[in-house]
Amino acid sequence: MSIAFTKMNSQGNDFIIIDNTSQNIKFKPELILSLCSRETIGCDQLLIIKLSNNNSVECIIYNQDGSQAKQCGNGMRAIMLYLKIKFNFSSCSIIVGDIAYEARYVDENNISIDMGAPFFLLESPNSKDSSDLTFESENIVCHVESSTENGKLSFSYAPILIGNFHCVVFSEDCYTHKEHISNILNSVYDDGANISFLLNYHELISDPTINLIIKVNERGAGWTKSCGSAASAAGAFCIQNFLKDNHQKNSINVEQEGGTLKINWGNVSESQNEATNLTLVGPSTYEYDNVWNE
Repeated sequence: MSIAFTKMNSQGNDFIIIDNTSQNIKFKPELILSLCSRETIGCDQLLIIKLSNNNSVECIIYNQDGSQAKQCGNGMRAIMLYLKIKFNFSSCSIIVGDIAYEARYVDENNISIDMGAPFFLLESPNSKDSSDLTFESENIVCHVESSTENGKLSFSYAPILIGNFHCVVFSEDCYTHKEHISNILNSVYDDGANISFLLNYHELISDPTINLIIKVNERGAGWTKSCGSAASAAGAFCIQNFLKDNHQKNSINVEQEGGTLKINWGNVSESQNEATNLTLVGPSTYEYDNVWNE
């Protein structure tokens, strides 16, 4: 079987895009894993699209491990650039599941995605009766204390839903304990969380003009150079938690190893029922077209 594909890249977060409008390929788990493997083509996410009309495209997103994702901000920017290159689209609706995300192309460095409204999940997770863990909720964050071989480890994070589920960890020196914290959060959320570590959160509080710097342990892909939905969740947390009140800011630049993304959040609302949508803006890059033969 021959499969035509396009390789795209958004700040080191790489994708295989397959236009399945006319190919009509059945994507079984073994095929997905073969395409995503670094021993063949390789990607962080596989994006299967179908054009439904002149300004709408349906998309299914698979992570590198074959699991399905509900959203991918970097991937949707790659799709928008792909549609610009192939069909001269300047905007489109990208439908993932039953949600339409509005995308707009200005140039390769300024592709915007309406990511929808972020929702802060206020309940502590089920710690599965572990005597080694305690959770305490306060406002939009959870505080955790864990027993380790070297004593107690405490950290704080915000659980946020923005298409995908994210845990935004912001405690000082949290990245030093990244593996232990990741193991705890993956345990209580059944490996369903994208985990972001804010590296300079306290510096940002003092100087809101600087970029927020994050590292992301992405569900189904591991440590990635860039993650759009994680940048969106981290930006939403900072805007909601202190920027909008203390600094009258509804936007933030989020810096990752692969580059910097801009997060804009219109009129931030105190009510979850009235929350406005958040916009992700950043670049994407076309790499090449090819055909894969199974």
